[in-house]
Amino acid sequence: MSATVTALRPAVLSHSRTNSRAGTGTNLKPPTARLDTAIRVRRELARLYSEARAGAVDVADASKLANILQILGRMIEAGDLEERISALEKRAETKK
Repeated sequence: MSATVTALRPAVLSHSRTNSRAGTGTNLKPPTARLDTAIRVRRELARLYSEARAGAVDVADASKLANILQILGRMIEAGDLEERISALEKRAETKK
């Protein structure tokens, strides 16, 4: 088999989800993005959009992941608002 055909064939995955052609212990999955702030969720959403536009991610998969990211963003936003309201209420109580 030529080197070009070999390079185009997907690598065989072991049970540990590592690439059999890569060095020992090489993980195929990219590091998981930290999605603990609205800014980080927005960046992940932008990255996902770029990858879908480039064809690196299937558009249907990108759409599903984007919906999850939107929900996560709303939950982060709601949590931030909850903390701010709580802080304002405590400050109002101490002024009485």
